[in-house]
Amino acid sequence: MSNGNPYQPPNAETSLPPPQVSGPGGHLGAPIFVDASKAGLVSNVFIALVALSTLLGNTLRYVMAPNTTPADILGWVTALFGIGNVIPFCIWLYHSYQNLSSLRPGPLRYSPAFAVGSVFIPFVWFYVPYAALNEIWRGSQPRDRSC
Repeated sequence: MSNGNPYQPPNAETSLPPPQVSGPGGHLGAPIFVDASKAGLVSNVFIALVALSTLLGNTLRYVMAPNTTPADILGWVTALFGIGNVIPFCIWLYHSYQNLSSLRPGPLRYSPAFAVGSVFIPFVWFYVPYAALNEIWRGSQPRDRSC
């Protein structure tokens, strides 16, 4: 036992602090907040392009005959915009769900990888992506709403 002398060497009774465990990304300490705004912006642009091309395609189908070439081309363009939205949306979902560990204490309901992977699993895609997005929405709300 130490008699209060700070210069005395430690003895066998002195315990060392536990080693720090690395967080997401291999960084020590608290998890690092990852900016997901670029992927979210790209995903929103694709969603707007899908909506615009759908509106334009439906207008062309109404004005022209149903089997016209411009309407068919816009149908394919709409499909390509929808498929192009998958990657930025998945990147945004992964980073946003991962950031929840920085925003609030406690374990996450799913892992970020499963939250993204559930988008591609039949029948699971009806619930897990919704639950993950709901957890992102509720977990990113400020605790003090008086501000």
